[in-house]
Amino acid sequence: GSHLSPQAVPGCQMSQLNEVTDRLAEFRELVKEVVRRACANALFEAGFPLEESGSGFGSPDPDDEFQRDGTSVLMLNQFEMQMYVEQQEKATYTEQASKRAHCRRLTSFIRLADYLIVHTMHTLAVNSVSMLLSYLVTHSKCNFIPDAMKPHLNEQQEEQQLPPLFVTELLMEINGLYFTPNANHYLMGTEEIIRRIQDSTLSVKNLVTDDYFHSFTKPKINDKFEEHAVGEGPSLAAIFEDDKHLQTLINNTNETIEKAFELAWKYAESFEPFRQYYRDNENLDVEAVGKGEHDVKFFAESLAEYKRQHEETTKIVENMSVGMLLCDASKLKTKMLPSPQKCLEAINDRLPKLARQKNDALIETTQGATSKLDVIPSSTIEFVESLTFLDEIQEKTQEIEEEANVIRALYDLIEKYNVPAPPEDVAVYQTLTPSVNNMLQAIDRSLADRDANIEKFCAHLDKDIATLSKKVKEVKLKAQGTAILDPNSDMDEVLESLEELHTIMNELQEKATEYKSYQKQFKVDVTRFDELEETHAEVRMKQQLWESLKSWDVVTGEWFEKKFEELNPEDITQKVQKYAKSVFQMERGLPPNGVVPLLKEKVDDMKNKVPVITNLRNQSLKGRHWEESRRR
Repeated sequence: GSHLSPQAVPGCQMSQLNEVTDRLAEFRELVKEVVRRACANALFEAGFPLEESGSGFGSPDPDDEFQRDGTSVLMLNQFEMQMYVEQQEKATYTEQASKRAHCRRLTSFIRLADYLIVHTMHTLAVNSVSMLLSYLVTHSKCNFIPDAMKPHLNEQQEEQQLPPLFVTELLMEINGLYFTPNANHYLMGTEEIIRRIQDSTLSVKNLVTDDYFHSFTKPKINDKFEEHAVGEGPSLAAIFEDDKHLQTLINNTNETIEKAFELAWKYAESFEPFRQYYRDNENLDVEAVGKGEHDVKFFAESLAEYKRQHEETTKIVENMSVGMLLCDASKLKTKMLPSPQKCLEAINDRLPKLARQKNDALIETTQGATSKLDVIPSSTIEFVESLTFLDEIQEKTQEIEEEANVIRALYDLIEKYNVPAPPEDVAVYQTLTPSVNNMLQAIDRSLADRDANIEKFCAHLDKDIATLSKKVKEVKLKAQGTAILDPNSDMDEVLESLEELHTIMNELQEKATEYKSYQKQFKVDVTRFDELEETHAEVRMKQQLWESLKSWDVVTGEWFEKKFEELNPEDITQKVQKYAKSVFQMERGLPPNGVVPLLKEKVDDMKNKVPVITNLRNQSLKGRHWEESRRR
């Protein structure tokens, strides 16, 4: 029932492996004693005493556990011990050769025991790795890939599913998903287990090289130790290295773990949609959402999406068994939950504010329109404003109804998704539909009264036009006063008077233009203002006459003050022609008077001098020409 991390796996196995190592050490000691006893008995049976060799084997050891109770390790009886003492004399060459031969045979026996032990250790190690592989394979069976939000299996699958062995956390970053600990961590863990299994078996050292057997492998004959090339004995490490079957088991163990994580990655693919919307949510500009003018579609899609994300995130199964692995997604779920909630809060904050803003603006528009339409006009300008506003609001009716539908849709979303909204906002929203209906009814009433109001407008406009015509006559009368065309009148006073009349005429002209625009707008007969046009032209021409007279004196005064060499004949010619043209127009446009002839006389006088000035300012004139002119 417990699940191990890759750090816990070697530690959990360590105690067991230590116990195995201790038991293997006991096994070696037992085998060592059995082999030694057999060799000693065989040597005694051949009639050779046990000589002391490097280990002191020939002497009783008071610390030997087999000797503490008074019984020899070799189980020798009293007769044999006496025989052992008697045979301490020097052996003959034949006895020496025989003993050497027996010791060689005993060394081979010890080496054979080593082979049996190494074979046993090798078998133990291979079986241990094979059992580990079998255990992993058994727990790796997974005939289905669970989904992040669908944890429940059917009964058959539940029966087939064994509890997982190892635990790994499925974590998420914006750019991807990952497991920790991952496959490499578990591969290192199993590699450590297998290494310790091998180390435990390798701890059982060969007997043939043990000092304990020097009495047989390096016997003492006639007080002299014999040297035999006994070698190191069989190498379990080399066997492990050359054992292709063992390497296959190890490779299969690694592949089993790798396949387990492949299944886990297929399970992790069900979290990819979560990662994608987590990435999108983290990149969302919450401030822009809080300030933007979003449409209904944006809010509807956003609310539905973030609500779905939140619901799906809450359904994430925190611990899921996938083969031998228990995938822990609790941290991923904890990290995911605030993501859609943060976006929902931004939407929930903006939606009621925008809905209230739009609602207030539309209610203000509709109520303002109703008020304007209900006003009874009493003057020309009020009729114009009323009729004009009726046409404008009639064109905006569809736009207003569409905006009302938008606001209704926004408040429907607020209700559907339980978006927090102030109660006073909802109360104000309840007045929207009545406000729109009142406006539409006011429009219908105004449309019904439109023709009657146009007739009333025309009646008021006729009165205004009559008033304007009366003012035109007053201006015309003043413009035809005798002082206006009297050459003896004070020029500045006349100009001041004409300026006032011209200002009045401009204002009357603007009003006449305004009245005609009203008549065109409401498709009624357009009035002609002929007398106004004539009077305006007369005032402008008389004003031009006096301005020309005044400006002529200024211009000619400047010419007379200049030196003759500084005069510009072309400039003088152009200005004289301009004034001559104005005089011609005034003679035709004004009644006979004494002011125009006065200006004409001055212009003609200068006009006669222009050719002389032009000739004298000719650049081709030489000094002799000037001398001849002076003589004449």
